[in-house]
Amino acid sequence: MEPIYAYGNLEMGLMATLVGMGGVFCILLILMIATGLLDKACDKFFSDAR
Repeated sequence: MEPIYAYGNLEMGLMATLVGMGGVFCILLILMIATGLLDKACDKFFSDAR
């Protein structure tokens, strides 16, 4: 029997973690930019409401 090493699974798990966290970070960044742009647009069109 050959020994089973878990390093392949560890590398795959680390890569999946990095890709997942990077994807979430990018989506949050896009949401932050979109919210900022929407805030500026609302301030421009509805400045008298405040």
